[in-house]
Amino acid sequence: MKVNLKESQLLVQLVENVSRVQGLRISDVNWEMMIEDLSTAIYKFLAIAKDKNKKVALVFTDASEAHNFLIGAIIEYHKNDDSDEVGGNWSFVYTFNKEDVTDCEIIHANDPKFIQAFNDVTSESLKDKHGDMTGYTVDGMIVTKIFEAIFKYLKIWLDTNARTDEVVDLVLEDHFEASVAVEDGVKVMSMVPHGRAKSQIKDDDAVSQDVDK
Repeated sequence: MKVNLKESQLLVQLVENVSRVQGLRISDVNWEMMIEDLSTAIYKFLAIAKDKNKKVALVFTDASEAHNFLIGAIIEYHKNDDSDEVGGNWSFVYTFNKEDVTDCEIIHANDPKFIQAFNDVTSESLKDKHGDMTGYTVDGMIVTKIFEAIFKYLKIWLDTNARTDEVVDLVLEDHFEASVAVEDGVKVMSMVPHGRAKSQIKDDDAVSQDVDK
């Protein structure tokens, strides 16, 4: 079953529940825009941070003392072993499993460079509505609370909508497809880049793609 994120209860849950996040007023946040901007910031940031010699992961955690893992976005280069003349390819994947980032160079989502990347995307999104927003910024502490809320309630949505008889997909066109399936009684969540979010991570000799496709 496929569900359009823009028509899902995820946005409602964010509006109804994020008032509990200290310092963040729900009236200040257009959640649909924030989710799209966060997705865009992730792939634009990784397109710059990627390194052909190592896996790089942008990691999101909650604000607790334990900094519980929420999700990671991983970019990795795969060389073409059959030809020195033909370039390899990039894989861009998301993971809900902390173990998947243990062999990566980790960049935390509260890194000032990523906060700036997010603010740059948001500034561009607001331009049509408010005119030139050059220099627009949101405080880093508030931004990281927005990140946490989005991924926390995304995982809650997947958990509560899991079905034993079919895979449930939550789709944000041109951004990502988040899925949940029940395997041997266990809810298994996954998320893959979708459309433009995949094709934008590239270099001169390779377009990003899943290595198994």
